Amino acid sequence: MRLLVDRLAQKGHHIVLAIPEANFLFKDIDNYTVKTYSSSYSKDVLENHMRRMSQELFVDRILTQKIKFLYESALNGTQLILTTCKDFLQNSTLIRELEKEGFDAMLTDSVFPCGAIVAEHLSIPSVSFMRGTIFGMDQIASLTPSPPSYVPRMFTVYTDNMSFGQRVNNFLIHSLEHIVCHIFYYPYAQLASDFLKKEVNALSLFSRTSIWLMRYDFVFEFPRPVMPNVIFIGGINCVNRKPLPQEFEKLINRSDEHGFVAFSFGSMVSEMPMNIAMDIAEALRYIPQQVFWRYTGKTPPNLGDNTHLV
Repeated sequence: MRLLVDRLAQKGHHIVLAIPEANFLFKDIDNYTVKTYSSSYSKDVLENHMRRMSQELFVDRILTQKIKFLYESALNGTQLILTTCKDFLQNSTLIRELEKEGFDAMLTDSVFPCGAIVAEHLSIPSVSFMRGTIFGMDQIASLTPSPPSYVPRMFTVYTDNMSFGQRVNNFLIHSLEHIVCHIFYYPYAQLASDFLKKEVNALSLFSRTSIWLMRYDFVFEFPRPVMPNVIFIGGINCVNRKPLPQEFEKLINRSDEHGFVAFSFGSMVSEMPMNIAMDIAEALRYIPQQVFWRYTGKTPPNLGDNTHLV
């Protein structure tokens, strides 16, 4: 979202950003107004939660233990976000300041409905910037048809070409999503009802979204119907390329006909258990390419001459 907000500010729009004090995404902000509010948890708590989630990727557990961990992590993460939302809505000083601004629209991530609650309170249209909601809430709220006969549901391994049995399972999961979705968003519905002084639910809040900006592209998705107010902006969160440091440029230029490989588990995973790191290093050392591995943990003792840590 930072890139989109920066571009809006460059276009001359007056931007007001409301963020909790405990965050690690928005730093060195100087081209728009920032309003922070105190949060009930520290930045360390947030970082520890993200670190624990990334480390779990490399832990070998039986299925029941994995399900238990995923449930506990989702519960913990949801509680953190719910707490943040409560801190925001209960900050009466900040809410009054926002009421006086006279906004034209709100840009929010609708995975969780806190932004939608504030947009409803201010009676302004909301623009959702997201990858997608859990349990397909965005499809339900935008009235997008989602036939279970060829649109695979989340947490399945199906494609758009399903057998009869897979379609039956997909339909059952599709039916259960509404129930699970209600349970998952129930705390937010209570919070929204108390704040807005009227009975609302998450679906009614999401359905008021004017434009859905979806951060993906159908190059990586299965075909499905979409509505006219759904706009695909996949790749917008990719940062502009920068010149390579000279040391890496020299290594790349020295690469022979085999070329080079950039290896990463993404921005959320930069450390891992040493035994896993050694297994990866052992595999990489035998390929003919030069390897640039994004890794900030302790250097594996068996790191190959062709592997360079970034």
